[in-house]
Amino acid sequence: MGWMQWLQTLTNIMYAMVLLGVVWEQGSWTVTGQTLLQNGDFETGPANITTNSGQEVPIVGQNALPGWKLQGTVLYVSSGGNISLPNDGHGVELGLNGQISQVFSAEKPGSPYALTFSIGQAGEKDECLASNLVNVTVSPYSQLFQLNAQFTPESWDTYAWGFVAQDITLDLVFKSQPGEVDPNVTCGPVIDTVALKEFGTIESSKGNLLLNGDFEQGPYIPVNASHGILLAPVSDISSSSLPGWSIGPSNPVKYIDSAHFHVPNGAGAVELVSPQQGAIQQNVTTVPGLAYGFSFEIGDGNDSCFGNMTIKFQAGPLTQNHTYFSGGFGGKDLVSIGFKAESTSTLVSFMSLSKHYGDGTSFCGPIIDNVMLMVASSGLRLSIMLVSCIISFTLTLCLTI
Repeated sequence: MGWMQWLQTLTNIMYAMVLLGVVWEQGSWTVTGQTLLQNGDFETGPANITTNSGQEVPIVGQNALPGWKLQGTVLYVSSGGNISLPNDGHGVELGLNGQISQVFSAEKPGSPYALTFSIGQAGEKDECLASNLVNVTVSPYSQLFQLNAQFTPESWDTYAWGFVAQDITLDLVFKSQPGEVDPNVTCGPVIDTVALKEFGTIESSKGNLLLNGDFEQGPYIPVNASHGILLAPVSDISSSSLPGWSIGPSNPVKYIDSAHFHVPNGAGAVELVSPQQGAIQQNVTTVPGLAYGFSFEIGDGNDSCFGNMTIKFQAGPLTQNHTYFSGGFGGKDLVSIGFKAESTSTLVSFMSLSKHYGDGTSFCGPIIDNVMLMVASSGLRLSIMLVSCIISFTLTLCLTI
């Protein structure tokens, strides 16, 4: 074992020992509700339509689909044949200028929400992939989504997108967007399984300075979401679908649950599926010169994602890489360090540096969970000083050799 590895091992042991002596109190997390929207699974079809497996039938009339208002070309589709849907049931295809909308009531203005929905395509149509663009709006928030086909082996993606209610009455709109495709191509995005989750009062745990460091608060997860939920990039944490964390810069991360994956702790965790383009980060208020302890768990989701998974993480002035070897069958490492804050704001961030394919075609990656940033106890402060002394002594010794 090299001296740097020995030093890291010593630091981990010291930190783990003092961390066991830290007593902290769990704060309150209040979630006021999560549910499918009215006919959010589209299983109640238009009264004048009878569909067979694999069919696409135009819907006539703006109020013909229960729970939804329609504009432009909208088709009612049934799973089967070349059409695959998340619940093997029904969905709606948005054709040229196709739009569906639904009005719902917020608990109160200022309430943060996460919208969950699935986007797919009607059949195995390569020419349709570029046209599967849909703009999602809850005024004044708006974001463009597209079936990516990189993050799941299925023919659909399930996304979560956050927003803050600006009023009591809100209008959710899905509208197809023309892409750079042949104008004669008439296929469009298929929408299914639309649900909302409202995040109530969310407080950080006493002791852990990070908000939602255990990732137990996340978007609505459909029962059949066996491939996880893609969290849309967002820089403003107030409208994040992962409370407390910003996502990006340009690609999503994946939210997973213990019902479908191996999760290091609790019910939820984050999978870094977009190498160098999909990260999570959070800024925390700190005291310059004060010592802090930082720890997290890294593992794999028992989803056949294997190999050397390298991440880059930052905790204030420290930026390090860590490699976790995954056998693809579920496992985890504890990583812990100590540092002194250099400013009043400390950044905590995680990014994957390596590319992995769980099934040969779709991206997968390391699982991050149980992230903690705590003011150091006297024992931890002593260990940080000791490690600093060891580093100084070792460097001095090396320079004299």
